[in-house]
Amino acid sequence: MKKILLTTLLLTTLILTACNSNESQTTPSGSSMDASSATEEPKEPSAQEAIELPKVSITCQQDYIYAEDEKTLLMTSERDVVKLEGAGFEEASQTIDTLFADNGGESEEYIAMVREDYEYSKENGEEYFAPYSTLSTSKISRLDQNVLSLKCMSSDYFGGAHEMWGYWGINVDMQSGKELELIDLADDSYALIECCTDYALKNLEKRKNELFPEYEAYVEENLSTCNWYLDASGIVFIFTPYEIGPYASGCIEICVPYSLVTEYMKPEYCGIQGDCIALIQGDEAVSFATTDSKMRQISFETKMISEYDFRTMLKVDKEKHSLGDNVALKTAYLMHNADGKTFLLYTVDWASEDYETYVYDLTGNTMVQTANIWARLNSKGMGTNTISLEFRLDVLGTYFADMEYNLTENGELEPLEEIYRIDASDARTGLTTIKELPVVIDDTESVLPVGSRIYIVATDNEGTIWFETPADKGEFESGLIQYVRDAESYHIFIDGVVEDEYFEMLPYAG
Repeated sequence: MKKILLTTLLLTTLILTACNSNESQTTPSGSSMDASSATEEPKEPSAQEAIELPKVSITCQQDYIYAEDEKTLLMTSERDVVKLEGAGFEEASQTIDTLFADNGGESEEYIAMVREDYEYSKENGEEYFAPYSTLSTSKISRLDQNVLSLKCMSSDYFGGAHEMWGYWGINVDMQSGKELELIDLADDSYALIECCTDYALKNLEKRKNELFPEYEAYVEENLSTCNWYLDASGIVFIFTPYEIGPYASGCIEICVPYSLVTEYMKPEYCGIQGDCIALIQGDEAVSFATTDSKMRQISFETKMISEYDFRTMLKVDKEKHSLGDNVALKTAYLMHNADGKTFLLYTVDWASEDYETYVYDLTGNTMVQTANIWARLNSKGMGTNTISLEFRLDVLGTYFADMEYNLTENGELEPLEEIYRIDASDARTGLTTIKELPVVIDDTESVLPVGSRIYIVATDNEGTIWFETPADKGEFESGLIQYVRDAESYHIFIDGVVEDEYFEMLPYAG
């Protein structure tokens, strides 16, 4: 079994905490700190003061299972591991650690099964074995002082016509650390379930022609034990493929708005409140309180304006703002932090994964754009003042890479790192050398021979690329490549030689 050791690589990189972002727009400057406050002794928080929310860190772990020849790939396994970082909320942190402890890799029995299937295919004369795969991802759907909800996705392929996939939710009480069930959300769980069932059936009626004939009975009998999670708008119930409809119907989600179940839900779970991070999805409206306790409402909606064209609108209170024609909304979060500031962050796709992220300050009765950047929001590292952005980079191929940013009190984006971490699945694309490659390993200049396999795992996008290459017994060795980019051709040169001469193929997109 082979594993990527990104942690070892990244420990060699300097992390910056006070960099300036050249990609953020100029924003109104905030008030300066009183000089005398810098010398004051820190105060102990009072019992009434809220503990700062933890940062949610999500990392991807990968395993690769090969046949005995160590060349034939039998299976890939990718899984997200979630951790809470920061003081306080120890019980919730322990629960999350326990829930994701099983994500440590495939069992020996499982590996034996995969190898047995491979040997069976060889015995039957099959020339090609389609590798099996498992994928498990997680993202924040709601985080506040009361609850952490995660929207998770799994996709498994073990032969056949297609993979099996679906969503599920993980919900943890931030105060007690208890993993929540639906009945925990209400004082009168029967009334809550009845209300949610009626709402779900009403919404499913619109698409009954694509559902199984018995879908109504299934929902009535099973909604109380369905997968669910909380987001900015309400309780989201999940029906995976084959539950109430065929595979082609996909994974069906029904969001029951908080406003509909307020009288049944416990107040600590009903709606976002205080410091929070909350996912905005679909066309459901999101209500939130400003620092002066006034209620505001935001929502997104997409409408067809012709047979092939659509328009996405952002509605804030009573005002509508067009995001543009044929511009797809990809991700949106509402963030309220300890400074009393409320921000809307969303990513749009202009065309073909051409992502741009916007930041708006919604504090008080305002709506002011404070930043935009050509990157995509993800939730691999999120706190009330921290976000993670995904960039598309061209360095010895086209890759998606992550970098964390600080969201300042003025809504500006400041990078917290010098390096971009290549997405784990992209990193396994791999490059094969056709010419001796100058590298640095263990701070010593070296050369990789022809036929070497390397995997790009990080870059500063300014002249240094970090890589891993297979070593003995399935382990990996880390190193770096120094390069210069030609300003006119945009080609990369290594030791004065153009990149194409070093590799069998470079996976550039477009």
